[in-house]
Amino acid sequence: GRKSLRDYAYDSVSFDQFSEIIHYSFGVKSVGRGAYDQREFPFKFCNSQGGLNYLDLYIVVSNVEGLPQGLYYFDFINDQVCLVPAGDMRTVLKDIHFANEFVAYGAFTCFVVADLSRVMPKYYKRAYRMAHVDAGILVAYLELIAESIDIHSCTVAGYLEHKLDDLLNLTVNDYPVVSITFGKQYAE
Repeated sequence: GRKSLRDYAYDSVSFDQFSEIIHYSFGVKSVGRGAYDQREFPFKFCNSQGGLNYLDLYIVVSNVEGLPQGLYYFDFINDQVCLVPAGDMRTVLKDIHFANEFVAYGAFTCFVVADLSRVMPKYYKRAYRMAHVDAGILVAYLELIAESIDIHSCTVAGYLEHKLDDLLNLTVNDYPVVSITFGKQYAE
């Protein structure tokens, strides 16, 4: 039943729903022994070329119960969201997504960013291509988990990358790959 939703009811998403979506798509699934010369090495639910954990997840929260509005970074190792700047960011979302204003009415919006400095030494040019494959798998996890708990989504490729770079304070090695917005559908 998953389909893209562009007309969100401005209803809140529960913290439990939000947590389930984020944790089971981007959280730690298992800990490996001896990988990359580390005694314990975390592996996420989603794919990561070489297990190098090079994808980062930023989340703009607009309407999640128990979370202040603002921009968050998901610290997957500690399974927690870290508030970067607080405040209502709906105007910022509209500005970044210029022709997709509906994003501002979702409960939260995720940005997937690939830090290629973590994978280029091992995979060279293939790292850029694989970033899109891994991000696509992550988007599928996010959207399918959300749909299973009646939260709808829409993947958005139309955004102004330079404005997103500024908002997230990205480096030259960081490449925003995709934006996904989540929320509830109007009751029919």
